[in-house]
Amino acid sequence: MLGAVLLMIVSVIYTEVPFFSFISIASIACATLAIYSIYSFNSWTDSDEDQVNSPEFAAVGSRSKISILAMSLITGIIAAMLSVFLGLLAAATVVFVLLIGLLYSNPVLKVVRVPRFKEIPLFKNVIIAILWALLVTVPFSASGTALNSVVSLLILFVFLQLFIESISRDLPDAQGDAKAGFSTIPSVFGLRNTLALLLIINTISVIVIIACATLMFFTSLILIGCAWRYYVLFLLLEERPLAFTFAKINFPVFLALAIGAILGKIFI
Repeated sequence: MLGAVLLMIVSVIYTEVPFFSFISIASIACATLAIYSIYSFNSWTDSDEDQVNSPEFAAVGSRSKISILAMSLITGIIAAMLSVFLGLLAAATVVFVLLIGLLYSNPVLKVVRVPRFKEIPLFKNVIIAILWALLVTVPFSASGTALNSVVSLLILFVFLQLFIESISRDLPDAQGDAKAGFSTIPSVFGLRNTLALLLIINTISVIVIIACATLMFFTSLILIGCAWRYYVLFLLLEERPLAFTFAKINFPVFLALAIGAILGKIFI
């Protein structure tokens, strides 16, 4: 949730629309609610995996499965309804993201022999990254602001970082995913090969940010966020137990991105 808010704040700032305008606030709300709806729905459908990966969490979640589903539906409906006031393209983007989020977690297309998107190795990770990147474009489509070079690179950076996050989340869940009957990148390529891939992708995202620097993008703090990502990946590579959640792992990256982008907009 906080990551979505930070990313949307950055996006709004680069649209040239007043921050406290209806478009800005509605765009941030739409994207945040859509992300919450998708992830909540995924939690609701993941009870089998959670019994293996996080038994304590699953025990608590099983007592509130109805409330989790209700909140997912309510936030998704609010996001879709609110997006209508942002224009056709913005509404289509939000609804598309919600629809793909449904297909990601639920076997709606099972009748045509298409599994849940999360059961398709690599595709599931690409889809998650694309959905986050698409949400970053909502303020631009709502305000009619064109995507310039800096924003395009920002969207690419978001895609790469969320791709890393998506695969990282599969690392501790390999046992439960295998028991549930579907493969992931870590289960197919192994821990060390997967982490090597993530290190390469993080390096590419660093190059993207350096390219942004030549286009008037404030990058020093953002590179600190990338350095934090390297640190976490090296901990995983050495198979050290992590004493913090993935939310805490990813939040510094998004916070660094937000602060760096804001300072770049103000001072450059």
